[in-house]
Amino acid sequence: DSYPHCPEQWIAYRGSCYSFSKEKKDWHSSQESCWAQGAHLLVISDTSEM
Repeated sequence: DSYPHCPEQWIAYRGSCYSFSKEKKDWHSSQESCWAQGAHLLVISDTSEM
């Protein structure tokens, strides 16, 4: 099984799990929200990563 087991409502893609939120927060609040879930805030540095 090449896909990770992701939490409910998360999406598996290329060996990682992603969660998307429509909630608007500043960077610090977003980072804290991720940490609270044991996750990291994704930083996209190149459009090819999208």
